[in-house]
Amino acid sequence: MKIGKLEIKDRLILAPMAEITDKPFRQMARKHNAALTFTQMISARGVVRSEFRTMRKIAFSKSELPIGVQILGCEPDCIGESVKEISKYKPTVIDLNAGCPVKNVTKLGFGAALLDKPQKLGKIVSAMKKNSNGIPVSVKMRLGNRKNNALETAKIIEGEGADFITLHPKLGTQSSEDKPDWTQIAELKSKLRIPVIGNGFVFTAEDAIKMREETNCDAVMVSRGAIGNPFIFSRFEQLVKNGNAPLPTVDEIYANTLEHVEKIKIEYGRNLSGLHNAKKHIIWYFKYLNGINWLIPNVLNARSCDELAEVLEKHFEKLKNDEYPQTDVEEIKRKFKDRILFWLLDKKD
Repeated sequence: MKIGKLEIKDRLILAPMAEITDKPFRQMARKHNAALTFTQMISARGVVRSEFRTMRKIAFSKSELPIGVQILGCEPDCIGESVKEISKYKPTVIDLNAGCPVKNVTKLGFGAALLDKPQKLGKIVSAMKKNSNGIPVSVKMRLGNRKNNALETAKIIEGEGADFITLHPKLGTQSSEDKPDWTQIAELKSKLRIPVIGNGFVFTAEDAIKMREETNCDAVMVSRGAIGNPFIFSRFEQLVKNGNAPLPTVDEIYANTLEHVEKIKIEYGRNLSGLHNAKKHIIWYFKYLNGINWLIPNVLNARSCDELAEVLEKHFEKLKNDEYPQTDVEEIKRKFKDRILFWLLDKKD
């Protein structure tokens, strides 16, 4: 599959995720050879108004290429103007969010709500294409908002010049616990001329292999499966090439966590913003290892980056010395799939 000049073969794509895919996160994904990363979704209106918080999310360095920028909005003119502005930064691709199911998004007509109005969505894609200055444009979509109209919508998107589509095969009304229907990716792939990227419930490199084999999709995009797990990108490559890929060792997890936290400090400083950002990522990196129930409260109670470093070092030593009882990994996996901030779930959930 090609996106502009970018050839994507036997590699995974990092999905845009709000409050997740910031610069440090993208850098860790690129370190493990993600084919393409995305910014967090950004407001088209915020771009047109040059709002600082929005423009900061767009900012990326040349070393981050290839990179995509995902926009959120519902008015063709506004989105067209935002794409024209974003194109000045020369990202690899500009993507439209037509899949976010969050009520605060859909009530404004954004995200998955766009799937209720395929013709309007087509006008938006047309505006993006006309203003992208040759940069490929794409749409990340669901099957529909309240009903499955994926093929009708995708045909309109294709007809208006989109370079590819990413499909998360669920309805906007379905929750994160509902399993996506991968057969819908295969269906779309068989009916469209443009590439189709599959997305949804890919938590391991093995899942990505399975999706590709079952759907014949042109590429696989990873969302929650990359959280605390940049290794998914390199493991997928190894599986494709060698048929096997060892899981990361405790030493590798610890080293990558330290590197990620250091990048967070560089990006946000050692203040509360940097501290809180680092805390959630540390928990995510170690979520499937023994001792997670010790780590969570100690990380959350750390009052400085220095305290956090001490907690992390102590946890690593306890892991190396096998001092923790066995953790119910399957239970943690279930909680994480239900909600990425799994430590906030009650035991009864």
